[in-house]
Order: sequence, then C-alpha cells, then structure tokens
Amino acid sequence: MIYPTSIESEISWLKAHIIDTERLLKMCAGHKLMSNGLKERLEMLKQKLASLQNQNDNHGGTIES
Repeated sequence: MIYPTSIESEISWLKAHIIDTERLLKMCAGHKLMSNGLKERLEMLKQKLASLQNQNDNHGGTIES
C-alpha cells in the first residue's frame, strides 16, 4: 500500500477511503460478515482522520518528519 507523504495528502486519502467504505457498506448491508468488517474499517479510518486533523491543527498545518 502506498501512503501519502504529507499530513494534508493523508487527510485527503483518508476522506476518499471513508467515502469508498461507506459506499461499500451500503452495497453490502445484507451481508453480516462483510458489513461488520466494513464498519470496523470505517471506524478505524474515522479515528485516524480525527487524529490527523487534530495533529495538523496543533502544528499549524505542517509537521516535520
């Protein structure tokens, strides 16, 4: 998996994956096993996004690696 190199691009990447996961969840609503896995992934993505947004806000939008 290729990961973004900046906080801003990682935030955008996470937002796109959240949208994709929400779409898949709607499509798989009747499949208990898949929907449970997608719900877990969605929660993980949202937590990561919130963490990065908070980190980005606390550092004025830039973080040195």
